[in-house]
Amino acid sequence: MTQLIKFKSNFDQAFNLAAEEHFVRNFDLDKEYIFIYQNDSSVIIGKNQNIFEEINFELAASMNIPVFRRISGGGAVYHDPGNINFAFFTRFEQRKFNNYAVFMAPVIEALNDIGVPAEFNERYDIVAGGKKISGNAQFTSRNRMMSHGTLLFDSDLDLLNRILKPDLGEIESRATKSVRSSVSNVTEFTGKEFSLETFIDIITNSFRREFGDLGVYIVNDDEMELIEKLAGEKYRSREWIYERSPSSRMQMPVSSQNGENKLTIFLEKGRIEKIGAESQALKNYIIKLEKKYSGKVLNFDTYKVINEYLTASGEI
Repeated sequence: MTQLIKFKSNFDQAFNLAAEEHFVRNFDLDKEYIFIYQNDSSVIIGKNQNIFEEINFELAASMNIPVFRRISGGGAVYHDPGNINFAFFTRFEQRKFNNYAVFMAPVIEALNDIGVPAEFNERYDIVAGGKKISGNAQFTSRNRMMSHGTLLFDSDLDLLNRILKPDLGEIESRATKSVRSSVSNVTEFTGKEFSLETFIDIITNSFRREFGDLGVYIVNDDEMELIEKLAGEKYRSREWIYERSPSSRMQMPVSSQNGENKLTIFLEKGRIEKIGAESQALKNYIIKLEKKYSGKVLNFDTYKVINEYLTASGEI
């Protein structure tokens, strides 16, 4: 039997990511579950990605758009309330591994029914009119698995394209890189004929046709507490979000009245290990910067402070 997971609507990104991990590690394997949810504006990167290679760091910092890391692989995605997220929890079976059609075929069927020319491409993304509207990833743990994905219904595509365009110059690392794709919203094919809520109902009915009558699984208070604990200890933590980024070498452009300079930052597990510079003017500041920031995580705050500190002086 397939059950639809229900709890009070929550757009908290860390909570929803923690919920996915809790469900895949703890649910009854004799049943299958579907979790449909939305997040507030954010960037969600894959487990093995380098946060600094995936986002427009300055834009994210200026707009206070947070970044989170999920437990599955794959590339970075932008979430906002116009994006719908699906997660399926089931017993691991080899036939389901990397076979996203097992889970997302009802979504394609529902899209086709309302006039969206949706289909899988060779990477098992869902595309319509040659543009990506859905991406998918999986996570397996012993005899359990999760397959989850996004569906762009009416997202801010301008912000999506800008926020997923890295801006920190040249970066070298062994991290998994995102594959950039042209994207589109479902509403570009349907107009405003359907509200997001109505559209979710259409998708849910398609799941019913595919999987049979859907039961409802109500997440209880004890589970909510466990999920919130996991969200706080892991998914909101600096260690999980930043320090899982692999070793990298980043050349950060610095503008000044004397032209364009480059500051080289060596990062180890998201922390500043060493700072170098090409110009003699910049080298005069390196000792102070290294003393102050060596060992610190390069997050939005430290990035802004370093950039402002360097560009504020007319001597550079």
